[in-house]
Amino acid sequence: MTKRNGTDMELMNMIASKFKNKYIPWFFFVEIVFLITMVGCTGNSESTINRNWDDTEEMVAYEADGAGFDLTYTGYLDIHPVYAEENPRQDFDGDGQLDRVYKQYDEEDGTSLYVHFYNGKELLLTSSAWGVWFHTTSCDVTGDGVNEIVFCQESMSTGGLYMTLSIFQQIKDEWVQMEIPFCHSDDAEKNLTDGMELYLPLMLTKADDHQIILNQPDTGFETTIYPDYDEETGWDEMEHFNISDEPALEDYRASEYSIVDIAGSNQKAIQMVSYLGDKWVVAPVFWTIVYQDYSWTISKIGLSG
Repeated sequence: MTKRNGTDMELMNMIASKFKNKYIPWFFFVEIVFLITMVGCTGNSESTINRNWDDTEEMVAYEADGAGFDLTYTGYLDIHPVYAEENPRQDFDGDGQLDRVYKQYDEEDGTSLYVHFYNGKELLLTSSAWGVWFHTTSCDVTGDGVNEIVFCQESMSTGGLYMTLSIFQQIKDEWVQMEIPFCHSDDAEKNLTDGMELYLPLMLTKADDHQIILNQPDTGFETTIYPDYDEETGWDEMEHFNISDEPALEDYRASEYSIVDIAGSNQKAIQMVSYLGDKWVVAPVFWTIVYQDYSWTISKIGLSG
């Protein structure tokens, strides 16, 4: 864990220009104003947008706001200098043709993102694109040999990194958003519109010798955290953890994610990071979910990735 004693502007500028590094603690970020809208969702449909499918050779120019983002951009993400790296052309539906991710900005109705399939169909990823970063990946997370679509949008504020996750599974000719049990909302329409907010339930208990016992009851995982204490200055990291006198199970929001390999398999797992403590203490918890026997379970949890 690391005490924060100032603002590293160079690091913040680097991150703001292009978010590339995973597991950078959210405490370095500054608050930005980002677009939040909510409109209806349409699901699978034929495309009604002019694709300009052949316009793929050169990167487009863009108008960035003060933080280096391009919230009003309309077009394919694979030709945008900020979005291209995390949203390349991919074969999402397994037909051997490259498909593309499209961003549609509308000042009144808000921003939507779609997958435009080569065969003319489209999939709505979100009709409430509040994020400033988008990540779209094709990989097999169910282990059935057929790729799913994993879509994440992220933003930041003084409250930390914020993300939602959506995983779409192809069932016959339709794409269906998968349910994830670590999501707070059971509103299927809201989850499709906004993406799923995921949380890790943990119990923190004060122990003797200035220690914190961390317990995850679903997995039986338990470990000890050793907060720093400086007798000379009075700095005590223990004060920066939200621990009540009577320990109770608390949900800690997933702030970051990555797709990780499963040893000996082509199947992928989803690793997330939740942060304990306040903005002055870096205390990440890494947890991995895997899809087995038609359900998601936590397969690994720890204080390091």
